[in-house]
Amino acid sequence: KWPVVITSVLMAVTIGSYGIAELINDKSSGGDIYIKNWKTKITSKELRELYNQDIYLLNYGEQGKMMLERNAIETALLIKDAERKKITVTEKEIFDKISGEKAFSDEKGNFDPKKYDTNLGNMYRNQKDPEMRRHTFEKKIQNEILKEKVRAEVIKDVKPTEKEIQDDFHDKYDKLEY
Repeated sequence: KWPVVITSVLMAVTIGSYGIAELINDKSSGGDIYIKNWKTKITSKELRELYNQDIYLLNYGEQGKMMLERNAIETALLIKDAERKKITVTEKEIFDKISGEKAFSDEKGNFDPKKYDTNLGNMYRNQKDPEMRRHTFEKKIQNEILKEKVRAEVIKDVKPTEKEIQDDFHDKYDKLEY
């Protein structure tokens, strides 16, 4: 229940701050999405870049394609919200997150650049240039950190009461058996 509540609060604050009716998808502008209340837009180029960061999801068929499209728009909105709130990500934060991934580590737990490039080659088969794959993935990680920071900012004041926690627990685990 709480992950759903927190996600709902996050989306309500994000969507509520621009109003869903205020999104204008102008086909004549090449697919840019305008956010009227924020006086900004998400360009089709930005959406394509976000789309390419998760392109490997297409391996999962129609469901992956739907997830890919939803992720691109959600990420674009959260990035714009981060810009408005002046939330940033440092190069060190990006490196720390990447180097902490087990998939990119050797047997001793140290970051292995060769393993990193091999995994990125598998994820981004359509990109032949290793430098471009690194850039795409590192931008994806930067966006993930931005989203985490925006979410943390939004939910920092959400504090469930003891009763709400207990009610949630009972809703999940108390079952009547006949």
